[in-house]
Amino acid sequence: MATDEDSSASSAAAGGSPGGKIAEITRLIPLLTALNKHPFWETQPVPQFTEAGDLTLPDGPILPQIPSSDVKQDPYNLPAQFEWTDIDIDDDSTFSDLHRFVSNNYADNEAPLPFAYSPGFLRWLLRDPNQIKSLHVGVSVKNTKKLIGFIAATPAMLRVQTETFRVAVANVLCVHKKLRSKRLVPVLVRELARRAQLEGIWQGVFATERHLPTPICASRLLYRFLNPNKMKRCGHVVKTGPVDEISIRRLNKWYKAAKTVETRGFRKMDSGDVTEVSEMLKLYLKKFEVALEVDEHFVEHFLLPKPGIVDCYVVEDSETNKLTDFCSFLIHSVEVENDPKYSELKCVVLFYYATYETAHLKLMKDVLVTAKEDGADLFMAYDIMGNLSFLDGLLFRPKIDDDLKEIYYYFYNYRMKEVLETREVALII
Repeated sequence: MATDEDSSASSAAAGGSPGGKIAEITRLIPLLTALNKHPFWETQPVPQFTEAGDLTLPDGPILPQIPSSDVKQDPYNLPAQFEWTDIDIDDDSTFSDLHRFVSNNYADNEAPLPFAYSPGFLRWLLRDPNQIKSLHVGVSVKNTKKLIGFIAATPAMLRVQTETFRVAVANVLCVHKKLRSKRLVPVLVRELARRAQLEGIWQGVFATERHLPTPICASRLLYRFLNPNKMKRCGHVVKTGPVDEISIRRLNKWYKAAKTVETRGFRKMDSGDVTEVSEMLKLYLKKFEVALEVDEHFVEHFLLPKPGIVDCYVVEDSETNKLTDFCSFLIHSVEVENDPKYSELKCVVLFYYATYETAHLKLMKDVLVTAKEDGADLFMAYDIMGNLSFLDGLLFRPKIDDDLKEIYYYFYNYRMKEVLETREVALII
């Protein structure tokens, strides 16, 4: 979820040491505060820039939880011409309107890779097994009933070090392109928080490219070409060194991938694997400072392969018939304009995985092979979960046009004084 008091950053969720950069920014907070005002976020229960270095402030919730009956019962006020709208994603007509609105307004035209969420992907994202319908919040024009704003979150159990608590994971925020100066985002955020509190959820987590008070971590999004010819033709180039122009021949040589899977027992996940994959993922996530608490419902919904949405591969030991590793990735499409040959790019994004017997590098090489066989043009991955240990060796690089871009992770109503390194976070928003 991207948030800002004056505009809706419409993309959500991401070299160097990002955690170190965050720490450096934190040390410079006293100098930056005067130039870095956030009138809305300075009123919210989030760690403030001015608190940097104050060791007397405890980690944990900022506002205490109160009974739901004491929470504000009525929605926040909107400008007179707008009204709150219930968004029922199970109603085909309502969902069709939502998808049309998101498709027309979510992607940033200036973004290097503006994703076009398919109807199936958007519904899958919002139809979490634990979904609470009241956390799908819409704003529409009273006269026309046209949707002009939407924010959504899904409930989850989050572990921060040794403490586990319920959070609202904000994963979609969209405001009409022509209304991004109308300060709708603050009221959308407040209303989402109010509705979550009515459900007994007092903490939240979100990610955005904007630097707000105060990040717990910063991540980078890295790219690995699977179809260099097509990517270069469509205007996408990554950093391979101090070069200005890269020939197609060099690109193909640089990104030549293996043609066959090397790991024995490597196969696509099926429904019979849900229990074992769940146990592997639960155990694997325990090694990180911040991670979701997952169960079989999570794995069945979010990791079990679904055409055009998510894919997952497992490694099965031929002697014991037990699973030893798995890796999943999300599937997106990117529209290509003004090209007579191509209408879209197929992109995949590394999702959750767990490795026990197979080396990271070897498993990911096989995942690259399968993604390319399935027609993917580009493989992307965030540098969280210690991914840099194998992404560099597999030639994942930042794109030239977003070399400095970072994705910041935030908690809502939870203070964590320690700035985390990306390898300590296993949370994909």
